[in-house]
Amino acid sequence: MPGLFSAEPTQSELDTPDTAWLTREMFDRFFRLGMPAGASRDNPLVNPFGPGSPSLEPTCVGRMLVVAAERDLFRDRNVEYAERMKAMGKDVELVVFAGQEHGFFGADPASGADGELVRVISRFVERDGDGPA
Repeated sequence: MPGLFSAEPTQSELDTPDTAWLTREMFDRFFRLGMPAGASRDNPLVNPFGPGSPSLEPTCVGRMLVVAAERDLFRDRNVEYAERMKAMGKDVELVVFAGQEHGFFGADPASGADGELVRVISRFVERDGDGPA
């Protein structure tokens, strides 16, 4: 899932320290590089619940796994996305990795959380026989 955000920062964005692996300043640069000139943070590409975004309620989607890291600037948005999709009747599993930052599975592969992420993904894919045999 791409980064989700809006014009109004969340608490996890405000609380992200300048020493984090992904800071607000870095993400602002990525936003300017990846979005059309003049695009706002409420663009439907990055804010599916923003004022100009179409409703996702009628959208037919399969099961979703949303992974968040407790110390990630995107944490609040990822959790909100999962909760709002669940409220629309979508089949969503949310997993929050305690004590981890954005990109923890690549930034600190010795933490052990990367192996747990692989197990979470494997369990999700194999659930209900939807995954490989």
